[in-house]
Amino acid sequence: MSGVTVGDILRLALPAGSRLVGGASGLGREVAWAVVLRPEALSFEELDGGELVLLASTAPDVFLGQPWLVQLLDRLNAEMVAAVAMAGEVPPGVRELADRLGLPTISMPEGVVLHEVERLALGTILNHRAQLEQRGVQIYRQLAQLVTGDRGIGAIIETLHQITGKTVLFQDEKLRLQLWAVEPDTVLERAVIAAAVAEQDWVRNWLQGAALVSTAPPIGRQELPSLGLARFVAPIVVKDAVVGYVSILGPGADLSELDRVATGRAASVCAMELAKQRAVVETEQRVRGDFLGDLLEGRISDREAILARAKSLGLELSPVNVVVCFGALPANTEAGGGREMGETPGLLPDLVAAVADELGHHGIKCLTGIRAGGAAALCGLPTAHSQRTFHEVIESVRRRVAERLGGARVSAGASRPCASLLELPRAATEANQALAVAQRVGGGERALWFDDLGVYRLLLPLKDTHHFHSFANEYLARLVDYDEKHGRELIPTLQTYLACCGNYSRAAERLALHRNTLSYRLRRIEELTNLDLDDAENRLCLQLALKIRELAP
Repeated sequence: MSGVTVGDILRLALPAGSRLVGGASGLGREVAWAVVLRPEALSFEELDGGELVLLASTAPDVFLGQPWLVQLLDRLNAEMVAAVAMAGEVPPGVRELADRLGLPTISMPEGVVLHEVERLALGTILNHRAQLEQRGVQIYRQLAQLVTGDRGIGAIIETLHQITGKTVLFQDEKLRLQLWAVEPDTVLERAVIAAAVAEQDWVRNWLQGAALVSTAPPIGRQELPSLGLARFVAPIVVKDAVVGYVSILGPGADLSELDRVATGRAASVCAMELAKQRAVVETEQRVRGDFLGDLLEGRISDREAILARAKSLGLELSPVNVVVCFGALPANTEAGGGREMGETPGLLPDLVAAVADELGHHGIKCLTGIRAGGAAALCGLPTAHSQRTFHEVIESVRRRVAERLGGARVSAGASRPCASLLELPRAATEANQALAVAQRVGGGERALWFDDLGVYRLLLPLKDTHHFHSFANEYLARLVDYDEKHGRELIPTLQTYLACCGNYSRAAERLALHRNTLSYRLRRIEELTNLDLDDAENRLCLQLALKIRELAP
C-alpha cells in the first residue's frame, strides 16, 4: 500500500476542470497534507514537506508578475512540498520551471473555494492514513506472533522481507550488519551494502534530540547514492538505549509510506524480542553468578553437591581451576587515593561481559560474575597451558578488556591453581589479595599472581589492623612530613636505595643523582628517623614500613 500521490489527489480530490500544467514527472510523489497559502500573508514555517500547497489569487496583479511566482515555486520546491495548485491560468514561464523542477503544478478553475478543496484533499489523505494504520497493525501482529513463538530476530527480518518484497537489514548498535533478507538473484554484495549503511555521522545527526521510545521509534529516510538506493531505518530501543536498527531498502521511488510504517512496526517487535532475550541472559547470569558466589564463599561444602548444581546449570567444571579477579576504574581516574579499582558500579556489567568474552576467545572455560566490586572468573586451567602460559593469557585478557572499556584502568589478580573444588574459597582469597596489590603498587594496570606477592602475602591479612598502620607511621611519618613541607623526595630516595641493597652507585644512577647528593639525602633520612641505615634490622623495618605505606588507602 503506497501513500496518496499527487496523481490520486488530482483524480479524487480536486474540482472538475483541474489540470496538470507542469511537473508531470512528480505525479508519483506522496502527499502528506494539504494547506492553503495566501500571497499577502505567506508563512513557510507550517511546511514540513510533502504538502499539497493551495495558492489563493486574492491579489491578481501579484500573479501577473511572473518573476515573483517563479521565486515562490523555487522556494516551495526547496521546502520539499509535493505539489502546487492555484486558481486560474498559470503563466507559460511557470510551466517550464515546474517541468524542470519536477514539481507538479496544477491549474484549478477560477472561483474555487480553496478551503473546500483543502477539506476534500485532507479527507482523502486521512482516509488513506486510516487504511495504512490498519495495515500497520496487521503487520505488527504478524511479526509479534514470531516473538511469542520464540522464532528469533532472523524470522522477523525474513517475514518483513516477504511482506514488503524489499531488502530488509538488521544492524547492531554499532551499525554492523548482522542479518539481511534479499531476493536470491540480488546483484549487490553483502559487504557493499554493509559499508553503505554504516555511516555513523548520519545516524548520530538523525537521532540527535529524538525521543527514543520502543513502541514508537523515530523513522528516518537515508539516501544511499553509492548503491542507487534509499532506505527507511528505525532504531530498536530497549530500556531507553539503542540496541540495533531495522531497515527496508530499495530504489527511492519504490519506497512507499507502507514501507515506512512497516519499518517502525518491525523495530518495535525486534525491541520486544531483544528485551526478552536480554531478560533470559540476565536471569541466567544471575543464577550462575549466585552459584559462583556460593563456590567462592564456601557455602557448598560437598563436592557431589557442587557437581550436581553445576550440571543443572549446564556447566562442566574443570579438574584444575584458577580464580582470577578483575577491577576497573574509568580512564580518567587515578589509581590509589583510597579508591579501589572496581568501585565504579556503572562499569561492572561491561567489565564482566568483556572478561567472559576475552577468556572465551582464548579457549578458557570460565564461570564469571560480579564479586567484591569487580569481576570474578573461575577458570578451568587447560591441560595444554602451563601456569606460565596461563599467566600470559590473563595479561593479554586484561589489556583487551581495558581497550574494550575505552581505556579503563584495569588490574587483575590470580590465585594458585587448585585441584579441589573445596579449595576455591582459599583461591578466591588469594586472587583478591593479588588484585589488591596489583591495583595499589606500581600504579595499577597490571596482572599479578599470588605466587609473586612475596612479603605482601604476610602483610595483606593485617591491612585493616591498628598495628599495621601505626608501624608504618612510626618509621616514616617524619619523612613524609618533611617531603610535604620542603618538596623533597626522601621517601623515593629511601625506596630506591633499599631496592638497590644499599649500593650507592646503582641507587645514584637509578635516581639520576650525584653520589654527594644521594649521600646528603641519606644522612638527612638517618637524622629524621634516628636510624642507622647500615644496620640490617633497621633496613628491614624501613622496607616493611614502605610496603605497608603502598598498601594503605
